[in-house]
This record gives sequence, structure tokens and C-alpha cells, in this order.
Amino acid sequence: MIVRNIIVINDFAQPTGGAGKVAFDVAIALAKNGFRVVFFSGTGPESDLLQNNNIKSVCMQQPDMLSDSNKVRAALRSIWNHRAHKRLCMLLNDYDTTDTIVMVHGFSKTLSSSIFSSIKKKGFKAIFILHDYFAACPNGGFYNFQTNENCHLIPLSLK
Repeated sequence: MIVRNIIVINDFAQPTGGAGKVAFDVAIALAKNGFRVVFFSGTGPESDLLQNNNIKSVCMQQPDMLSDSNKVRAALRSIWNHRAHKRLCMLLNDYDTTDTIVMVHGFSKTLSSSIFSSIKKKGFKAIFILHDYFAACPNGGFYNFQTNENCHLIPLSLK
């Protein structure tokens, strides 16, 4: 497989926080090294860093779950973002699985786990950059904030 295209996924279209900064730094470095990079995000506004570095931006302009004024909508979208799923499937239709990989940085604040279904459905290889523990811990920290101590439960168990 010769990789020509890389689709970078992150909740925000701005280098917000540590994970966002890493996502942007990686996208820019890849573009500067000759890869065609697409930056897929849920929440804008879109940073000028994308256009200035020849990176195609696809941003859905949705509020993240904490800033959405409709808390019910935000809660439902955080479980499954139908729009993100559909839009990512549409984007992936424009690329070939033989020369494109998907790189996921952040998904828990806007995009939801629906993106994983899109990637699998379309058959793309993916790299997941884990900046926190949300993939295995509902609060992202392996920490019990109510008791202020490390959490010793089995990740994602019924408890």
C-alpha cells in the first residue's frame, strides 16, 4: 500500500487543547511532506492553518456537546452523531482504500463514536491516536472523581 491521502479527524477545526495541537501539527507535517491531507472536524470555526498549509477542510460547524444550548440534542449527538456518520461516509466515497488512511485524534466532544462505523463500513485502514482514556473509560481519566482516587474497575465493565 502506497499512502497518498490521509484524512485527519478531530472534534475541532482549531488547534484547541493538547490533542488539537497535535492533530494540527501532524496534519501540517504530513502536508509538507507531500501527502494530500483532509482535516475532518465537527466544530468550527476553521483555522487558517489548514488553508495556509494546503489542507482541505471539511467541518460540519456543529457545536460541541458542552456549548450546545440544546442539552438533549447534545446528549443524543454525543452518543451517535448521525450527521458526522453520514458526512464522513460521503467524504470517504471520494477516496480509495488502497491509497488512503484515516487518522483519528479526537471524537468524543462533537463527532462521537459514529465515525468508527463510517470508517469500518467503507473499509479504510485507520490509526487511532489516543490522547486520553475515553476509548476505555467513560470519564476519560481512569479516575473516580467522586472519591478523588484512581479507579480500579475493569474498563468498560458493567460496574
